[in-house]
Amino acid sequence: MHDTKLSVRAELVEACARHGAALRQAQSLRQAQDARALRQARCDERVGAHVKSDPQAQAAAKLHGIGPIGASAVVASVGNFKQFKSGDQFGAWLGIVPKQNSSGGKTSLGRITKRGDE
Repeated sequence: MHDTKLSVRAELVEACARHGAALRQAQSLRQAQDARALRQARCDERVGAHVKSDPQAQAAAKLHGIGPIGASAVVASVGNFKQFKSGDQFGAWLGIVPKQNSSGGKTSLGRITKRGDE
């Protein structure tokens, strides 16, 4: 009987230790998640500040379906939008419309690429 009590007591102590370790791990994961969320919020604030201060980013953000992150990314990738003579050229650069090559009245459409900046 005495051995059984010691065995049960040892198992109980071991179970409590496992529970404590699991609790500490869960707390650690929660702290890491909170820190990541804080970093994400800071990044969102910086992107928002960029869009507010850059006229090109403001114009891009006004387009349907383009938010602050997309607007900031487009401005960072393109640089000067005046390099495009038309919206069609910009679309071709993005890869959402085929590139057009015309010669002698014959129109030749290129393929639609996945990325326009490669």
